[in-house]
Amino acid sequence: MKTSTWIITLLAATALFRAAAAADARHQDHAAQPGGVAALSTPLREALAQEMVALQNGMMSIIPAFASGNWALVAETGKQMERSYIMKQALSAEQLDELHHLLPPQFLELDAQFHYLAGMLGHAADNRKPELAAFYFSRMLETCTACHARFATEKFPALAAQEDGPAPGHHH
Repeated sequence: MKTSTWIITLLAATALFRAAAAADARHQDHAAQPGGVAALSTPLREALAQEMVALQNGMMSIIPAFASGNWALVAETGKQMERSYIMKQALSAEQLDELHHLLPPQFLELDAQFHYLAGMLGHAADNRKPELAAFYFSRMLETCTACHARFATEKFPALAAQEDGPAPGHHH
């Protein structure tokens, strides 16, 4: 695939992340739905929110690094995102138990998938494989969107409609 196509993809990702951040800012006061993340204790919700911000910042930093061929930064950022997994943070046994009991299994699966893909992005960047790195980056973005559409529609209401398929009039 041509470099210009990857740059367009990365620019589109930038726009998506900025839109997500704006939606988050507009809806942060929205009452949380019971269950899942909303059912977590305040310290765990705060840890998860901090991780989401860190992951968003990581995704945003990859775009200019990728476009400029800064493979070392892409690789390091991918590896940092792989390691940021909330379950691997310094949480108490009680907090880990809380996560496992209150978060839906599908949430945990998507989270694990995202962090796996981040590690694969790091590996692809280490090997200077732009197409493979772009593939893993796009899969990470798809995983973010799938998780937000399923578990964070109160923060990202535009994604709520995507759970049922493409918008009317959308054609492939």
